[in-house]
Amino acid sequence: MVNTLFVLDEPTVGLHAADSERLADVLAELVRRDNTVVLVEHDPDMLRVADHVIELGPGPGAAGGEVVYSGPPSGFMARGATALPALRGAARALADAGRARAPWPSRAKLAQGAPPGRRRARHRGRARRRT
Repeated sequence: MVNTLFVLDEPTVGLHAADSERLADVLAELVRRDNTVVLVEHDPDMLRVADHVIELGPGPGAAGGEVVYSGPPSGFMARGATALPALRGAARALADAGRARAPWPSRAKLAQGAPPGRRRARHRGRARRRT
């Protein structure tokens, strides 16, 4: 394929580091073949191999959307900027804005709300793994 735009949203989520390296090689090959690759990514290793980095912020959702950095990865890394601190602060920013989401229920609460047959099967499975 040539002259094609590929847009990937966080393709490294759940990948082993070796798989991320292979993905970076595949993406570089796509670019060498005159394609355009756009990634939404938070992995610093993937950001380092990019041709150009654009960071949006300064916060999540309505508190963001402005270009806070645009340039080479080396300049982005030199600023000490990564998308990860913004993600860690996302919950705090949402709470400050009065739009915080309810927390996910814990596994224990999910098991308590499950039908009786499902709850028993879950406990039997745990007991077998422990012995």
